[in-house]
Amino acid sequence: MKMNIKKLLMEEIGKYISQNSIDYDFSLFIVGSVNRGDYMLDEKGKILSDIDVLVVIEERRYIDKLNMYLKDVCRYIFDKFDYKLGIIYSIKSVILKRKNAMFLQDVSSKDFIVDNLDIGKFFDIKDFRTEIVLAEYFQSLFYYEAKYNFTNDDRTRVKINILINCIYELIEFGERKTEYNLDKAFYDSKLSVDRFGIGEDLKDKYNYILGKATELHLSSMYFLSHKFLNAEDLFFNVRDIVFLENEGICYYDAIQT
Repeated sequence: MKMNIKKLLMEEIGKYISQNSIDYDFSLFIVGSVNRGDYMLDEKGKILSDIDVLVVIEERRYIDKLNMYLKDVCRYIFDKFDYKLGIIYSIKSVILKRKNAMFLQDVSSKDFIVDNLDIGKFFDIKDFRTEIVLAEYFQSLFYYEAKYNFTNDDRTRVKINILINCIYELIEFGERKTEYNLDKAFYDSKLSVDRFGIGEDLKDKYNYILGKATELHLSSMYFLSHKFLNAEDLFFNVRDIVFLENEGICYYDAIQT
């Protein structure tokens, strides 16, 4: 049985923060596959997925001070469990505008480890209109296509595989119908794929959903019209536009150590 890493991390991070307080108000919660519970493990049971923690603050000027404090939190978790945390920062006024973003769609008030800013309640109210959700899914799909084209990373292929199926279900049924098996998706992603990670078995479905893509973010339109660029330029340009679309969210990769 897969260990509940989210529950473990929520307890341990919460315990550390309660015992080592700081004079800044912030809210903090886990996002991504660990929050959803569909993270990937290797054959030895070691987690392959990223473990991302989103920290919400009132103003950008607090980031440097909090960054030093949260490095200690990350070091505590790494030393105790050998888990590396990635810290993502956002501003309260803008994260609330982006609560429908794909990476936040599964977040609710019960996921908050710290909520000094009292924003968790807003994450219990989302706009799940199909056109809103689809725009976010397409943003993620095209971001991962650009990333795969640059990195050839197998986990990115899995995400592309699953996103295509999810978008297809949203278009056809107005909701996701299937909980996708990551092991099967990983196997399927090993099939013959093009340079953007699209497998031959998904080509027809991919072309179908592209034909239905009406509401798209700027990053999605940029990707579709600039696929001719070299892999590095395409990925970093798409990534930068996605960061702007996510309105001030910034990722501190260095805090993983």
